[in-house]
Amino acid sequence: MMGKRAAVSPALIALFLVSLALFALSLLFPTRSSAVPKSSESAILNPKFEGAVDSVAISGGGQSVRLVRTAGVWSVSSGGTESLADARLVASFLKSCAKIRRVFEISSSEDDKDALSLTEGKGTTVVFSSLGNEVSRVVFGRSDAISGRIPLSPSGSPLSLETEDDLSHFLSGDADYWAAGELFCGLGEIVQARMSVADGSFSASAGKGDDGFPALSSALSSIRHGKIAGRTGEADASLPVFAAIEAHDGDGKSMRAEFMRGSGGILVRKRGTPPVPDDAVYGISDWTFGKLASEFGMENIVD
Repeated sequence: MMGKRAAVSPALIALFLVSLALFALSLLFPTRSSAVPKSSESAILNPKFEGAVDSVAISGGGQSVRLVRTAGVWSVSSGGTESLADARLVASFLKSCAKIRRVFEISSSEDDKDALSLTEGKGTTVVFSSLGNEVSRVVFGRSDAISGRIPLSPSGSPLSLETEDDLSHFLSGDADYWAAGELFCGLGEIVQARMSVADGSFSASAGKGDDGFPALSSALSSIRHGKIAGRTGEADASLPVFAAIEAHDGDGKSMRAEFMRGSGGILVRKRGTPPVPDDAVYGISDWTFGKLASEFGMENIVD
C-alpha cells in the first residue's frame, strides 16, 4: 500500500513563483557589469578658457540668449533686444563650469541620449566661444532632485554623463534672468545727479559734498528696474518722455534714464556716455519711480 504524498506548503509555492518571475525579469533586463558608474575628474569648460570666453549662447525650452563681452562689458541679447548683463552672474556661471568636478558616466551609447534629453532641441545647449572660435559645446538634461545631479553630454561625444547640480539655475534662456537689474548699472560711484520734468516745471540737482548726497548716490546705485518690455524705438514708440534723471560718476561716465507712461504703466530707457550695449525699454513700478522722485525732493510730480 502506497503512503500518502506530503502536501506542498502554499508558502513554498509562492516563493517558487516569485523566484521564477525574478528570473524572467533578469533575462529581459540584464544587470550592468558594474553597479557603480565610472567616474572621473573633469571640467565642463577648460579652466584655461574661463577668462578668455567672450560669448556664451544658451538655448532650450523655446528660449535663447546670447551673452557677449565687449571691451570688458557683458551684454545679453534676445529677440533683437540688447541689455547690460549682470557681470557677476556671468562670472559665477563661468567659474562653475571651469571648476574641476567629479563626473559619472551613465551611458556610452548615442541611442540613450534622447531618453536623457541630451539632444539639441530637447535639452539645453550651451556654447562657449572665444575670439569667434567655439571652445566648448555641452547639452544639459533635466536635473534629478533625488540624486542632486544633472545629466550632460559634450558635443561630439557618445557619452552621457552626470555631475553635481550646481548649474541648472544658470541654464536660462530668459534675458531678464541675465540682465543687470540696477537702473544705473555701468556707472562707478555716482558723484553728481539731476532730475528734471519734461515741461520744465521741476528740476533738482545734487553733487558730491552736498548735504544728504551720499544717501541719494546710494539710492541711485541700488534702485532696480523691472522686466524688459521691448526694444527702443518699438516699445516706446510715440510715448513722450515726462521725466529724466542724469547721473555722472567719478570716471567721466554718465547715464540718462528717461521715463514714459505707457498703457501698462511707467517705462524707462537708458542712454550712456560713452554708449553702452543697451537698447532695451524696461518696466518700472510706480513705487520705484516715486522713490526716485522723493530722493530729489520731487514727490509732487508723482500722480
